[in-house]
Amino acid sequence: MTLSSDLITLLDQVSPALVLVVLALSAVMLARLTRWSPVGRLRQRLVLGVPWGTLVIIGGLAGVYYGVQGGGEPGGPVATGFRSWSLWYPEGLVLSSFAHASNGHLLSNATATLAFAPLVEYVWGHYSATDRTDWLGQPVVRISGFVLGVGSVGLAGSLFVPGAVIGFSGVVFAFAGVAVVTLPLALVFAMLGLQVLRLVQSAFEAPLVLARAQETFVSPSWADTAVQGHLFGLLIGVIVGIVLVRRRNLSPDLRYVWFAALAFGVTRGLYAVFWYQGTDSFLLFRGLGTAGVFVLAGLIAGAVISTDRPIVPRAGITSRELSVGVVLAVLFALALVAVPYNLVTVGPGEAS
Repeated sequence: MTLSSDLITLLDQVSPALVLVVLALSAVMLARLTRWSPVGRLRQRLVLGVPWGTLVIIGGLAGVYYGVQGGGEPGGPVATGFRSWSLWYPEGLVLSSFAHASNGHLLSNATATLAFAPLVEYVWGHYSATDRTDWLGQPVVRISGFVLGVGSVGLAGSLFVPGAVIGFSGVVFAFAGVAVVTLPLALVFAMLGLQVLRLVQSAFEAPLVLARAQETFVSPSWADTAVQGHLFGLLIGVIVGIVLVRRRNLSPDLRYVWFAALAFGVTRGLYAVFWYQGTDSFLLFRGLGTAGVFVLAGLIAGAVISTDRPIVPRAGITSRELSVGVVLAVLFALALVAVPYNLVTVGPGEAS
């Protein structure tokens, strides 16, 4: 039995309101039954408990997409001209990490930023950890420093990631890299929260979906993933996180760090190492990629270990030094591969 068009229209109109009511009731019940109120704790680290830097970043992404690329306009957005084609193409070099290829691309990275960036901003803090009273300890300066730091990571991705990349996902992975070292359990909850957020978003955008069986040509989803850019961003974030752990004298639980790194790598497709086998064929090295994710999780966990016991007694090398060294080596290798690629000269017609 098929539903009438009137009933379908009614459900389409009522469903978003129903979702909104259920969300509000869930929040009220959670607050009343558990007396859970995170605002007080957030205010200890953030001005008014709000991640202002994260909001500025999301606003900047929207500004680039709608104000510079022409997103939302007929024929927009312009994407090809905003890719990081070459070091000799400064427009793409500066803006590629903050530009996006479609509305869905922007929305995906914006929601991921909303999930992961506040964790990093919380660790960074709007108030100085050393109670300094000069201008460097002022909240406005620290918020600005956070935003500028994020911009620097985006620019580094444009410079040192091979390929004509576009999008903020490399920086999103950097957020996760910092969080996996400093707040591993919070990162796991953020990953789950991101799935809920995207489900709610989809429920508002398309309350009803009519699907029909049909033949389609679909390339593998992992073949459209810039794994090299994601890995570069993640490792940059891990290095920043290690620095914060050392400076703040934090001692994250290695079990949590390892699990969070593994869960993030698996759920974000870092195992998707592939190569081209023709114009329409791709070879996925799933076994090698899976092993690589486990190795990556072990390296990240080893990089934050606090013991100074040498893993190589004769050389006096600790597991922390070895892990950090391997992470830096992979990071530099990715950057080195990008140099000859990004030195290619691009003509005006090729990047427009």
